[in-house]
Amino acid sequence: MPENLLTDAKVKAVKPADRDWKLSDVGGLFLLVKPTGGKLWRWKYRLQGKENLFAIGSFPQVGLAEARAVREKARSLVKQGITPPMSGSGSTAQSGGAGGTQARP
Repeated sequence: MPENLLTDAKVKAVKPADRDWKLSDVGGLFLLVKPTGGKLWRWKYRLQGKENLFAIGSFPQVGLAEARAVREKARSLVKQGITPPMSGSGSTAQSGGAGGTQARP
């Protein structure tokens, strides 16, 4: 197993910077840290040769263990050729939800 895995202590100690930055875990899971202090779990995966980004939820509402579990469930769907649902946790609504797509900066 990789030795540079995220821990709860590392995630809690993360401080925002002047721009977005990522803390990587294993298997494409990462924590996106926003300049406003938001911490968002994301999973990058490929399906049919195309790169996709799966939104799992925000920290601390979704902890590290739960984010890893959601990633594994979504990963099993991708292995079957199924696109995972738009949000992993399902408990928080994403803003601007019309159409379910978001523009990349």
